[in-house]
Amino acid sequence: MMDGVSILVVCCGRIALLRRLFESILDADKDMPWEVVVVDNSKTNDARIIESMCSEFGYRYYYARESVAIKRNLAAKYAKYELLYYCDSDCVLDKRAIMAHWTSYEGSHIGAACGPITLEGENTRFFRTIRGSPWMIAFSLPNEVDAVPWGPTANFSIRKAVLEEIGGFDESFPNKPGGEDVDIGVRLNEAGYTIASARHAIVYHSNKTWDNPRDVIGRLYNYGKADAKLISKYPNKTIPRINKVPVHILLMVLGAILSFATSDPLCVMIAFLAVISDFTLSVLLETLVRFRKISGLSELTIALLSYVEDIGCTVQCIKRRRISLIFKQFLYSEYQYRSVFEIVLCNSASFMITLVLFFTLSLCLS
Repeated sequence: MMDGVSILVVCCGRIALLRRLFESILDADKDMPWEVVVVDNSKTNDARIIESMCSEFGYRYYYARESVAIKRNLAAKYAKYELLYYCDSDCVLDKRAIMAHWTSYEGSHIGAACGPITLEGENTRFFRTIRGSPWMIAFSLPNEVDAVPWGPTANFSIRKAVLEEIGGFDESFPNKPGGEDVDIGVRLNEAGYTIASARHAIVYHSNKTWDNPRDVIGRLYNYGKADAKLISKYPNKTIPRINKVPVHILLMVLGAILSFATSDPLCVMIAFLAVISDFTLSVLLETLVRFRKISGLSELTIALLSYVEDIGCTVQCIKRRRISLIFKQFLYSEYQYRSVFEIVLCNSASFMITLVLFFTLSLCLS
């Protein structure tokens, strides 16, 4: 039996959105003792407003200029109840959300629970593309299966004793979003616990962070950095792959070397065209293999954004001097196997075709 629920909010700014979250928490059904703990690292003026707002609602406020993972651990440390419920500052809770998490713990093997996340906001063309992308799978997965391999902390609960048992959130992850929530899921499963799907624990998440191309590029670059950390930490959960970023750099270097050797600047142009053709060909192959019901422009946009994620992973691997990790793919769940296999197959095929064309044209010129 659990003694109550501590609702933990890690925030930075977003005052208007935070007030909406506070109001939805107050209005949500709660048939147990509860509290709200807020750990904030906003700038001075925003921090004062948020602290005052917490006082207005009767929520506990703490300030900590630390990373996201450290702030989540601090929130858990300050919590006085056994069930810890994490939600993001730009979310609104459905009235049933807290109770749905509470009732998910029907056995000692249930160590955590995750609910679905519905993105709400202006339905722009860019957001429609993002909504059909692989990055959205984790948001809706609790609707489709009884247990998930990991869950975004925008709508995630865990027993406090279990969190302490597995060592809390890994504070060595990069400070930006991504990675530490996947890591906690992996460690929960390795410790023998199940992450239950709380289907009725719906959270409505603002789509503002997914509707701005510049924000999404930054977010996916950080996801790539987190991928490098996950690949390094869990080599048994990876498969080999062709990373387009170093491959394209290699093609450009080869073009420069051939251009110097033959005194023909066209070799560099051929290398550049090879990079473009490799990228385009892999997108076309993925479209044909996966039969995704999205437009060619949307498919191309997703491919370009995936390229940004690969850049983040490549840069982080180079920084850590773990070059071999660049050619590894982290598998987030069993539901990802088929799609990852298809991508690896398409990338390999496009790379081989491009390499043959590149050397054929270069030899013809020389």
